[in-house]
Amino acid sequence: MLTPAAGALGLFEHFFRRVRERVPAARGMGIPPWGFLEDHACLTPVELRQLRGWYADARAGRRVPLDRLHNLIQKIQRHTTA
Repeated sequence: MLTPAAGALGLFEHFFRRVRERVPAARGMGIPPWGFLEDHACLTPVELRQLRGWYADARAGRRVPLDRLHNLIQKIQRHTTA
């Protein structure tokens, strides 16, 4: 059975890979590409803190609200890959 933490890590992995593939400025950044995300205007400081918090929770095996994570990732992707 897939846990919410494992599901979240999968979402993060896919998201970070897509950012690096589709955004030239993010290619040279580390994994995850926090520097690019910090500089991107579509992401508020509150959203960035939430994304980082959920990433830390997922890495620690804690529960992550997958629906909210997915929605935030979709919002970011709409603005970074247009």
